Amino acid sequence: MTDTHTTTLPRDHRWVVVDVETSGLRPNAHRVLSVAALVLDADGMVEREFSTLVNPDCDPGPVHVHNLTRERLAGAPRFEDISRDLADILDGGTLVAHNATFDYGFLDAEFRRAGTSLPVQHRLCTMALSRRLELDVPNFRLATLAQHWKVQQLQEHDAYDDARVLSEVFRHSAALADSLQLPLPVVNCRGRRAAYPDSVPRVACDWQNPGRLTDAGLVQGMKVVVSGSTTTPRLTLASRMTVAGLDVMNQVSRQTSVLVCNDPIVQTGKVRKAMALDIPIIDEPQLEELLARVRPGVPKVATVIDVVPQPGMPLETPIVIEQSAAPAEIPARTWALAGQKPKLWSGRRVLLLGGNHLDGC
Repeated sequence: MTDTHTTTLPRDHRWVVVDVETSGLRPNAHRVLSVAALVLDADGMVEREFSTLVNPDCDPGPVHVHNLTRERLAGAPRFEDISRDLADILDGGTLVAHNATFDYGFLDAEFRRAGTSLPVQHRLCTMALSRRLELDVPNFRLATLAQHWKVQQLQEHDAYDDARVLSEVFRHSAALADSLQLPLPVVNCRGRRAAYPDSVPRVACDWQNPGRLTDAGLVQGMKVVVSGSTTTPRLTLASRMTVAGLDVMNQVSRQTSVLVCNDPIVQTGKVRKAMALDIPIIDEPQLEELLARVRPGVPKVATVIDVVPQPGMPLETPIVIEQSAAPAEIPARTWALAGQKPKLWSGRRVLLLGGNHLDGC
C-alpha cells in the first residue's frame, strides 16, 4: 500500500516488529523454525531488518500452515548460530508482534536454550491495540487487519512477509491511536516467560451443563475449553469465565459446549477433536462479546433423601450418636433410607455429635 501521509511513531521507544513461525504452540516443547525482525524509524519505515530460517532438527509440525519442511530447514542455521545477530537487532527495542505473548514466549525460550537471554524489556501486541481502537472488523487476525488497512499480503504465515505486513498495520494503528489520544498498550516483559500456562486449575461449577453453544449465546454451566495462545493471559481469561458461571475445562470431550481458539487453522489436538465431535469453535473476540451477556443457568440441586421408618431393617452404614445420656422414653428404632443415594456422601462414614437420630438422618 502506498501512503503519502507521514506517520510519526512515539519516540520514547525503539520499535522492532517481529514474527516467528514455529513447530507448535508451546514454547517449552516446540521450536522456532523462522524469525524476522524489522526495526522501524520514527516515521514507521523499515531502517534495518533481519530474517532467517532456523533448523531445530525436530518435527516441523504443521507444514500445511507454514510450508517449512525438514528439507527446507536442513541447510538453515541453528538458533544459537543466529542468536547474537538477532539479539543485536532486538537489544533495547520494544518488541511489536501480533499476539505478542506468543512470539515473545518462543524467543525467550530459544534464547535460554542458547545460554543467553532475550534482550527485550517491553512489548506491544497489535491484536490488543486493534481491540483498543475498536476497529470495525469481524475478527482481529492479521489477514483481516491487512485487508482493513489495505495492506497487500503476499504470503501468509511467512515470517518476513507477516512482519512486513504487521509493520504497516502497526504504523496505521499507531497513527489512529495518536489521533484519538489513546495510549499504546505497551507492557513490561519482566517476569513473563511462558506464552500461556499448560492448564488451568479445575474449579467446581454450580450450574448444570445446558449442552452445546447455540446462536442464543452462552449459558451458565457450559463447559468451555481453550486451545492455543490467547491475548488475555489464560489464567485471567479462565477466571473471568468461571466468575460468569462457565465450567472451564482443560480437555475436549463429548460434554464440551464450545472451544475457544484464535487460530483454528493450526489444528491442535483439541481443535481436531472438537471438529470430529462437531463442537462449535469461536475465537477470543467472539468470547469477549458473549461473556457480556451470559444467560442464567439451572443450579445443581443436592439430591433429596427421604427418611422412612422401616422396622426391622438395619442401616447399611451405622450412624453413631454420642449423647451424655440417652432419653429413656425414646424407644430403640432402626431406619432405612429410601430414594437415590447422595453422590457426595456415598460410601462415607458419618459421626453425629448431638441432636436426635431423625434430625441427624
